[in-house]
Amino acid sequence: MSFDLRTINNEGDNKNNNSIVTYHRRDAHSDSNVYYTSSAVINIQQVQTDLHAQHQHEKHALADLNQRLRLFVDRAQQLEAQNSKYIAQLANFRRQPSGISNIDAQSTERYVHLQSDLTTISYAKVDYEFDFEVFQMQIGIYQQLIDVEQQWKDDGRLKLEQELKQLGSVLITLRTSYAELGREVESLSATREDIFKQYLRLIHDWCSMKKQRKRWDLSLQTLKSHIVFYKNLRSYSVREFESVRSVDVDQFLTLELDKAVKKIRRDFELLYATIHREMTTYYETKINEVQTDVEQALHYQQIEIEELVISQQTLQVEYEEVQKTFSYEKEIRIQLEAKYAKFESDFRSIQLQNEERLEAQSKDLQRVQESIMAVAYDIDEMRRSKINLEAEIIVYRHLLDSSEIHEQVMVAPIYQSVGSEMTGKFIVKNQNHGAIGISECGVKKERERMLLISFLVEECAPNGAYISLVNHSTSKDIDISRWVLKRRIDSEPELRYTIPKGVQLQQGRELRIYSKLGAGAAESASYNRVGSSLSNQVLVNNDLASWGV
Repeated sequence: MSFDLRTINNEGDNKNNNSIVTYHRRDAHSDSNVYYTSSAVINIQQVQTDLHAQHQHEKHALADLNQRLRLFVDRAQQLEAQNSKYIAQLANFRRQPSGISNIDAQSTERYVHLQSDLTTISYAKVDYEFDFEVFQMQIGIYQQLIDVEQQWKDDGRLKLEQELKQLGSVLITLRTSYAELGREVESLSATREDIFKQYLRLIHDWCSMKKQRKRWDLSLQTLKSHIVFYKNLRSYSVREFESVRSVDVDQFLTLELDKAVKKIRRDFELLYATIHREMTTYYETKINEVQTDVEQALHYQQIEIEELVISQQTLQVEYEEVQKTFSYEKEIRIQLEAKYAKFESDFRSIQLQNEERLEAQSKDLQRVQESIMAVAYDIDEMRRSKINLEAEIIVYRHLLDSSEIHEQVMVAPIYQSVGSEMTGKFIVKNQNHGAIGISECGVKKERERMLLISFLVEECAPNGAYISLVNHSTSKDIDISRWVLKRRIDSEPELRYTIPKGVQLQQGRELRIYSKLGAGAAESASYNRVGSSLSNQVLVNNDLASWGV
């Protein structure tokens, strides 16, 4: 019996140790819950201390009972020494109850082991159910968070793509407002994360309290089953002792045995009645206290949940207001983008109109410039005609003086134009008489220059083959692009040639302008004068058959 009581007390200690719950909350609204939970823990620890003290007291009481039982055995051994016959009968009588007690002890031990295994399995089942519920709730919450986060990322990506398409000062203003809204959203997200963490802690605490309550229910059920078991054991022991009384033995041994059994029975009945009454009263009191504490904790937990729901509704309202503000600003941004696109299209249309007007004005200006150039060219032609006439008059005067002239040098008069001035000198070789004039025409200014020119006619050709222009400068190239070369012989029509664009007369080099016939003659004679032709610059006037004789 002492073994059974120690088993009960050890199980009670384990139950009380398992029933200790730490309830930690970090928010400011859970102070009352912490207080009541701490009081519940203190009460449970006090129960554990009382049970330990009661266990020690019962242990000493059982030791006293064992001592009295040993004294009874000694008295029985003395009686056995007086009568061997009664000793044999008493030995037979003792073997039968010993077998019954062994069976009772084995069944009790097996029952205790099965009950402890059932309790362990029940605790493990409660833990697994709690973990499963917590994991399911966490999975659902994290899935919702993942969906919300993904949606927020998609919305943010779309917003960023839309922001990249905005331009101008309106874009800067909108980005500023978006930055402020982003900070507000971040603050709201941080608040939402805090509330979500509080909600998770609250769920975890609620599940812990639920699990602890299940454990307490299991402990109470186990205690009740132990009480029923020991009641059955007590009734069985009473029946066994009553059956022992029916054995027919010696009057003396019967009386002594009845007295000893009655004393032991009375002691055990008093002990177990006291233990049962005290344990029943104590556990009922403690269970009521624990239920009260749990109800208070659940009440305050419900209050916290209601406050959390109210705060969540407030945040939802604020979020809807922010969403409305954002949609309003989005509409304003769309309107501004439409106005900006309209202004841009108007600007492009006005720009196209101005470009067309500018192009028309430039064309008119170009026509006016062309007319001015034509007038200037006519004036220049008249001036050159005058100069040529004066030169021809001088030549005719010299021809009248001498019939054979091998070389004649004519100095052209100096002509001063708007851009610059230059002195021209004409050298005519062989017996060819005429004047060569070179002029350069530009868009913004007009100038006429006279260069040192050598006019040479090939001796083998019946007509003029080319005109030779020589740059006697040793340090400067002359740009003769778009210069007009004119040739007049006596009263024949004037020959005109415009030098192509990009032609430069290099320093110390000669430029030969061939006529059409002169170019053909030059090709036929190029094999004999390869070395000399390489150092000359060559141009061909395909519009002119010959430069004249």
